[in-house]
Amino acid sequence: MSCQTATPNCSPMCDKVNDSGCVLNALLQSTDQMLVYLDQEFNFVWVNNAYAKGCGRSPEELVGKNHFALYPHPENESIFRRVRDTGEPAHFKDKPFEFPDQPERGTTYWDWKLTPIKNPAGRVTGLVFSLRETTKQVLADLALRESEARFRLLFDEAPVAIFVHAPENGELVHANRSAIESYGYSSFEELQQAVLFRDPAFPEQQAIKLIRKTVKEGPQRFEWRSLNRDGKAFWEDMLLTTVMFDGVPRVLAMATDITERKRAEEALHEADRRKDEFLAMLAHELRNPLTPIGNAAHVLGRYSHVEPQIKWAHEVIDGQVNYLGRLVDDLLDVSRIARGKIALQRETLRLDSVVEKLMALARPLTEKTGQELLVSLPEQPILLDGDPVRLLQALFNLVDNATKFTPSGGKIELIARLEGDDAVIHVRDDGIGIAQDLLPHVFDLFRQDERSVDRAAGGLGIGLTLVRHIVSMHGGQVTAGSAGPGRGTTITVRLPAVTGAMQPATNEETAESGRQPGAHLRVLVVDDDHAVADSMARVLELEGYDIRIAYTGQSALEQVGDFRPHVVLLDIGLKGMDGFETARRLRETPGGEDLCLAAVTGYGDHQTRAKADSSGFDHFMVKPVKFSLIQDLLAREAKSRSGSAEQQ
Repeated sequence: MSCQTATPNCSPMCDKVNDSGCVLNALLQSTDQMLVYLDQEFNFVWVNNAYAKGCGRSPEELVGKNHFALYPHPENESIFRRVRDTGEPAHFKDKPFEFPDQPERGTTYWDWKLTPIKNPAGRVTGLVFSLRETTKQVLADLALRESEARFRLLFDEAPVAIFVHAPENGELVHANRSAIESYGYSSFEELQQAVLFRDPAFPEQQAIKLIRKTVKEGPQRFEWRSLNRDGKAFWEDMLLTTVMFDGVPRVLAMATDITERKRAEEALHEADRRKDEFLAMLAHELRNPLTPIGNAAHVLGRYSHVEPQIKWAHEVIDGQVNYLGRLVDDLLDVSRIARGKIALQRETLRLDSVVEKLMALARPLTEKTGQELLVSLPEQPILLDGDPVRLLQALFNLVDNATKFTPSGGKIELIARLEGDDAVIHVRDDGIGIAQDLLPHVFDLFRQDERSVDRAAGGLGIGLTLVRHIVSMHGGQVTAGSAGPGRGTTITVRLPAVTGAMQPATNEETAESGRQPGAHLRVLVVDDDHAVADSMARVLELEGYDIRIAYTGQSALEQVGDFRPHVVLLDIGLKGMDGFETARRLRETPGGEDLCLAAVTGYGDHQTRAKADSSGFDHFMVKPVKFSLIQDLLAREAKSRSGSAEQQ
């Protein structure tokens, strides 16, 4: 195959070289590199296929034509002339060019080199023009740079502080304007030289560990307290993630200032604490006057057989004192339970034993209102894992709520049965019912149905809320159902039952059998409220106890040596020396270790109980205390001392 048949534009080249030039021509035609040979006047002598294709023409259309006649470009023409005249090559990278006959291509970019061809005498006889289109790469690089520029702009102007750290050692390598300003600096260099992790609560090594953990495990989020240039503390919500920054793997830390949120949270905590203090003080102030009223009612009760009017007065006063006491307890309990501040004292118990105690509490309510209270329990005892006091409280609230909204002569039923692994308890009444739109909200705090004046049964709207929390704490559910106004209500409690046998519980403390009025006990009553102390003393004297009164802790300490009490009923909220300190000092007196110290207080919260235990109290009772509980305590103490005397 001859050179001419191999390539149409080979002949001119073959005139200048021997036959081996045709082989070279074939090789040059096979490359993707665009190649051109021009004469001294810049006419196309030879072009390869790659160049022709890049120009959108065939080789035959180009050979013999002048380069700048086809592609006029004064700047490029001057470059070609300089290379021809000086014999020095020229090289350009990403040089822009627009094809005049192909405007749709827009600006294109090229890497090209212009090399002079010289004869043996050193005179330039032609030029080799080699080029490669770089438009795609240039446009990609431009897009990348624009993207990086936008990122940089967003990075620098972002309203959140952004830090860039080296993953291997936590070194700060970049930070945006918000980061620099948030720490009180004017430049990145100042920030970089500063010790960022100055807070002892968040040392530098811990920060580096988090940076490394981000690299290994992925994004990390946390809150931390930092210090600015002036040592002022502020809080940040920090998100760490890995990124490619300037082509290098980095850890990006984005920090949002949450100082105001933290302050708001602290304010809420403080408000919550103050609310707790207020509720505790309110309970104390409400319970204190109830105590002398209850004591006076007890005194009236001793003479109720003499005059029917006295019996009536005793029953009214005693009932209202108990009602107010329950309101105060519910108000405090629903607040503490909702915040998880009450722990259940769980034990395995029989539901019928709880119901038995419930009936003792509820019968007086239903008898007073002329309502019928019916109980239906299965023959097989239902066992529960729960707090007997709280479960009794929940069931009593349900029955108490039913009595309020059931007319005189109405019927209230408590029905319990075992369904699978659950104990199901229904408290059903035939009272005024509940409107359908209220049903989803009956367990909301302070929520009550609209009632007519004749059904204003009282209450704060917290009883059912308390029931829901107690049942939920036991892993159960409570629901309400009603066919509508005037058609009664059913509250259903579902609790997990315990499977297996259990020995019937025995009550070792039979209150009535243990009571021995008087029993030659000496009792010291200590309370700075004269009405409380005097009324309690009066009731105890009527029961035959030897009584002394102290209105201050110091007075109690002064009397204990002479009076030598067996039991001290001691208020905690004493003015001056409080009940805790008084109890500790009483224990330090001669014979103080044998004293029976009973706290009788209006504060019933967990912290007060715990502090009472650590101060040396033997018993803890919350005002208004039922006198029967004090009788039981004194009876047990008398029996204990009597037994000790017999052994001696």
